Amino acid sequence: MKKHGHYCSRVCGCYKAHEKFSGKGHAAHICKSCVSLPPEQQAEQAAINRIANLPYYLSKPDIA
Repeated sequence: MKKHGHYCSRVCGCYKAHEKFSGKGHAAHICKSCVSLPPEQQAEQAAINRIANLPYYLSKPDIA
């Protein structure tokens, strides 16, 4: 099943409606709520999102 909307891949990692993305953020895949965060908090959330999704990027031998 295809998910509707857009994916905020850089910071929060959520699927949101197209209306939740501004002009600049839409191309950069950052939602309005994440764009309004301070840069330090954006970097922290992006790092947490990257670590949480790490098992999906590794192969099974690398995980073992």
